[in-house]
Amino acid sequence: MLHGSRIFGISFGFVLILLSVVGSDGARADLSAAQPVYVYDRVINGAQLIQLTPASALPLFVGISASLSPDEPVLPIRICRYSAQNRTHYFISDRANCEGSTLVAEAGNVFVLPSPGLVPLFRCSAPDGDLPRGMKHWTTTDPEEAARFGATEKEHLGFVFPPDRARRKPEAATWVAVHSLIGGRDHMLSTLREEGAPTFVYERTEFYLSIEPTSPDDVPLYRCFINGSGHFADFSPFCEGGSREFRFGYIAKSARAGFVPLTRYKSKETPLFRWVTTRSEKEMKELGFVFESEVGYVSEKGLAP
Repeated sequence: MLHGSRIFGISFGFVLILLSVVGSDGARADLSAAQPVYVYDRVINGAQLIQLTPASALPLFVGISASLSPDEPVLPIRICRYSAQNRTHYFISDRANCEGSTLVAEAGNVFVLPSPGLVPLFRCSAPDGDLPRGMKHWTTTDPEEAARFGATEKEHLGFVFPPDRARRKPEAATWVAVHSLIGGRDHMLSTLREEGAPTFVYERTEFYLSIEPTSPDDVPLYRCFINGSGHFADFSPFCEGGSREFRFGYIAKSARAGFVPLTRYKSKETPLFRWVTTRSEKEMKELGFVFESEVGYVSEKGLAP
């Protein structure tokens, strides 16, 4: 292992990114020739789920299936799994035995040496042992975020392509639909119509957002969960002290032509329950909800305005 660091990361959906990298000899190498490996993560019940299946709009990171050239050293990595406090936890390891845990899948390779366009991949842990909910590690390309949760010990795994290094112009950005799902009093937004079935039922397609920034004004939108309150969406990664489940993509923080307001309402009867929607305040009042806060602005169409 390359010694350094590790941390919190979240994502959602599938995106094709990263076209080339400068090799150690200075020549331009084509990533597509090496078959990129997309590694995704989501947070389920407070635990990081790492997988190769494209279940999120943005990968946690992008590795490669093989070295780009004979003089470009790479290191094979694996997705590993263990259980603690009645939860299943995942982490990335470069060891064949998964450090005594269960092997889930081979996850391609990371670069050993830094190169333009690559970022470090870290595995972070708490100095005094476990992170919340029995987690020992958190894999990420952004160790500063993990430090806020006490994961300050860093282990450097290698170098990878970052999740959002798309070289598309804003008008060519990938837009994904976000759906409104209802499960009792809990109103949940998801990019999957069938998520949470049969408890949650698809209600309607609420809005569209870009999986990458299209303007300096764009901010990430996260799905959050608080026990006893349910799901809601917010641009703050701290989720008001609740669990951050994943990042949808990006929304506009201020008004923009062709965009509509995304607003958070709370139930009159049970204020802990929220509903994040593009519906009008009048319509929400008729449903028993009152205005709580403005989240941002989103597109009602699947195209960049």
